[in-house]
Amino acid sequence: NFFTKTNMIESIYSDAWREGFKVSLAVVPFQRAINDICVPPNVRAMDSHFSVIENKPLVDYLKDKIQIGKIEILQHGYSHYIGNDGRGEYGKDLDKMDEIELGRNILRQTFEVNPTFFVPPGEDISKKNLMTLIELGFVPIYRQTFFDSFMRNSLVPSYLKDVATRTLVKYKNKSVNGNWAIQLIKPVVISVGEHVISWSLASIESANLSSVDSLFRLTNKVIESCSLSRSPVCILNHYHLYYYDWNQSITRKDLFQVWRKILESFNKLKFSWKITFLELYERTKQI
Repeated sequence: NFFTKTNMIESIYSDAWREGFKVSLAVVPFQRAINDICVPPNVRAMDSHFSVIENKPLVDYLKDKIQIGKIEILQHGYSHYIGNDGRGEYGKDLDKMDEIELGRNILRQTFEVNPTFFVPPGEDISKKNLMTLIELGFVPIYRQTFFDSFMRNSLVPSYLKDVATRTLVKYKNKSVNGNWAIQLIKPVVISVGEHVISWSLASIESANLSSVDSLFRLTNKVIESCSLSRSPVCILNHYHLYYYDWNQSITRKDLFQVWRKILESFNKLKFSWKITFLELYERTKQI
């Protein structure tokens, strides 16, 4: 988003780029200054909006990476707003077509690319907004679990969905041995559909990681399983976790070392294809 510093991106992903990995960056077009870790502490709760195009050093840096094929830009919602009820900005059945288009136009103007993929903030998107995205020509990339199926089911009363959301928010707010950050870095299995890309958690372990070692062990299991089944796998990551809380240098060095070990695990595969979502989607369509 607007607040991202280039050194944060470079330090986290430079090793990946040297090894030929592709990085798909979910970019917030018009970040709202909310009380959330994705916004620096000094501007939280300002309730102002910040367009990514105004961060010229970041834009120039990313445009260079786009040119040499190291990254692709995914649209990450519009303002990344999370309501008091814990729902993401695309989680309810509200008409979001105008916001989606506004966000796409900001990214077009900023990076001179036409974003193909849309990632909903907070892993929260309603069936209505999934259909809206497809109607607008996007390919949504979204989580598909039992919980998500429950929340998108039109037969489930709204009050039950509110109860489920509040329960999930309480669970997320509980620190797991002080390692809450680990919950936001995980391997996921990718499934490519005709107009969508969904991802699912490899196992119940994914939701109950308690240490960096458990993250590494889980990732190795997922890599081994997906290698046998030839299933695409992606590592979800959040760069600002390594710089808690928007520190000038990496504070979570244990997490960073595990991230590097994860890349090494992928490189040990006898066969692998390091790709962007666009390359994966286009290849699947050909097949």
